[in-house]
Amino acid sequence: MIQDTITTLKDIAKEQTVSVEYYQNGKCYRIPMAAFFLDISYDPFDDEDEDMSLYINCDYIMVLGTPYMRFSVSDIDHKLIIAPIIVPFDKKKQNRVHREILSLVNICSKRIIAQEISRNKYAVASAINSIVMNQEYS
Repeated sequence: MIQDTITTLKDIAKEQTVSVEYYQNGKCYRIPMAAFFLDISYDPFDDEDEDMSLYINCDYIMVLGTPYMRFSVSDIDHKLIIAPIIVPFDKKKQNRVHREILSLVNICSKRIIAQEISRNKYAVASAINSIVMNQEYS
């Protein structure tokens, strides 16, 4: 069940605009529309369910000198979709679920970077276009 949910989240994250919020010991990725695909209790016609985002929480912790990530997925009401899972960064201690979780986090991270690159290209193109348009009207 967890692997199916993670696989679905990976597919959605590749297509949606992902946002990230950083805090002291971790980060939280927001994937819009993910709850619509994963939680059958969401009604798309209900005004109360306007935000159908899911939140991927990643807290970084140390246990006996070894770094771990505490991973969980929740909705806007803090209802857990995936209960917290402790993921070791040591590849030797990781199982298949741990690798899938890290793959999902990496996809979200890469999506954030791709979005920023796209925004920067658009900003540069807009600035150049503005300069060209101002020269035409001068």
